[in-house]
Amino acid sequence: NNARLRLMRLSEAVEKLRRQAAVSVQTGKENDARELLFQKKKVMQAMEKLKSRIELFDELAAKLNEAISMKESLLISNMALDLEESFSEKKSTGADSVQSLREISTFEEFIDHLDQQLNKIEELLETFLRFSNVLLESKEKPEYSKVQHAIEILEGVRHTRERLHLNHS
Repeated sequence: NNARLRLMRLSEAVEKLRRQAAVSVQTGKENDARELLFQKKKVMQAMEKLKSRIELFDELAAKLNEAISMKESLLISNMALDLEESFSEKKSTGADSVQSLREISTFEEFIDHLDQQLNKIEELLETFLRFSNVLLESKEKPEYSKVQHAIEILEGVRHTRERLHLNHS
């Protein structure tokens, strides 16, 4: 942006030098006009250098954005794979939890089982929120309401677990 502003100022200076040279020619001051045109030539050379620098910066910025996008995509893919593995592990234990429900015979065993299930939900919500935060850091948080809702659910699960521990102790 600074380079672009400088380019604008230089182009304004070129125009001003051109006008001054024209006035000098009209008033018969050819030497002054020649000097002004020489200065104009130097400013135009500086403008060309600056313009090529701006183009190089734009090209580098585009490549940098492309590299960042590729890294983000790779990170998201890796996190998605991790989540899939985590969920598939949790699903396989789901059948075990149904069997363990049948083995519950006391209220305390039921409370312990409920606490274990809430702990698993809490872990899943924390994983979801970590994943969401990574994704939303690179965007303008359009999914913020869903994340906020997940945070509220997580707080509710934690509150319930605290109450279970207080009443159970």
